[in-house]
Amino acid sequence: MTGKSSNHVTIKHVADAAGVSVGTISNYLNGTAKVADETADRIKSAIDSLSYTPNMMASGLRKMNSHIICVLVPNMNNLFYAKACSTLTDIEFKCGYYTFAFSYDYSVEKERKVLLSLFTMMPNYVVVFNGYNDEEELSKLYKSGAKIILADRKSDNKNYYSISYDNRNAIDEVVSMLKAKKYKRIGLITEPSFFNNIAERREGFENALLNNGYTYRKEDVYSRKDLCLNNIENGYKYMNSILNKKRKEDLPDALVVTSDLLAIGVIRALNEAGWSVPGDCGIVSFDNTEMADFTVPRLTAVSQDQVLLGQSIWKIINEIDAAKKEINNIVLPQRLIMRESC
Repeated sequence: MTGKSSNHVTIKHVADAAGVSVGTISNYLNGTAKVADETADRIKSAIDSLSYTPNMMASGLRKMNSHIICVLVPNMNNLFYAKACSTLTDIEFKCGYYTFAFSYDYSVEKERKVLLSLFTMMPNYVVVFNGYNDEEELSKLYKSGAKIILADRKSDNKNYYSISYDNRNAIDEVVSMLKAKKYKRIGLITEPSFFNNIAERREGFENALLNNGYTYRKEDVYSRKDLCLNNIENGYKYMNSILNKKRKEDLPDALVVTSDLLAIGVIRALNEAGWSVPGDCGIVSFDNTEMADFTVPRLTAVSQDQVLLGQSIWKIINEIDAAKKEINNIVLPQRLIMRESC
C-alpha cells in the first residue's frame, strides 16, 4: 500500500484502501456503531499506512448530532437561489442547524469535486439546486449516511427527496396568454438545457406552440452556453447579436425568456435597437424575482416562489427528522404575474 501525504488524505481514501464504505470508517472513528474486529484491523492498517489524520471539526460536529446542511447552488450571484437559500438558513438556524453553501458555477466538474469534498464534513443533509451528471457522487454520499434533497429538479430515485415546479403547464399557460393577446409568432430565449427545469421549459415550449395552433420553428429557439452566467450582460450581448444578424420581420413578435435576468438584458438590447417593448415585441420571463417589478417596463413573469422553495426544503428536513416517510417529491405551484412587458 503506497503512503500519501496526510495533507491530501481523506476519509474516502481510507475507505477505498480498507475496502469498506465511508460510513463504516465514520463508525470506527466515532464509535457510533459496532465494527467487526477483522474490519477494524483493516481500517487501522489503512489509517497507519496513509498517515490519515481525522478531520477533528467534522468529528466534533458529528458528535454534536452533526446538524449540518450542505447546499450546492449553480451560482451565488443569482437572486433566485439567494432568496431560497436565505429563507432556508433563517429557519434552520433557529432550529439548531448550520448551513455550508457552495457554488459550482454551472460546471459539472466543479459540482462533482464539491460533492466529493463533503465526505470529510459528514453532513446530515445535502441539498443540490439543479445539478447534472452527478448521480455517482450523490449515490456515494447517500451510502455514507447523508440525506439527499434535490431542489428545482425532479428525480425518480426513491432514495432521494425532490422539489420541483410544473414547468410544462406553466409554459403552456404563457403561450395561451400570448395567443389571447394576438401575438403572431413566439420565440424562446433559453440557457442551455442540461438542467432538468430548463429542459422541461424547452420541451414544453414546442408542445405549447402546437397545442395553441402555432407553428414550431427551430430557428425561433435561441440558446448559447454563456447565458448561464452574467445573465444580464450576456443576455444583452446575445440579443444584440441576434438583432444584427436578422431583419425585424424575420424575428418573433413575442419572446419567452427563461429567467428575469436574461430578460432584462434582452429588453435593453431591444430598446437600444429602437424596438418598443411590448409594442414591437412582448416579453415574458421566469422566476419573478424582486427585480421583475422594478424594470421598465415591469416584467410579466412566471412566479416561482423562492421563499416557498426554501420553506419546502425545511419541511422535508423536518419530516425526515420526525421519522415520517410521507414526503418524497413535492411539486410547487407557479403563477403567471401579468405586468407591462407583454
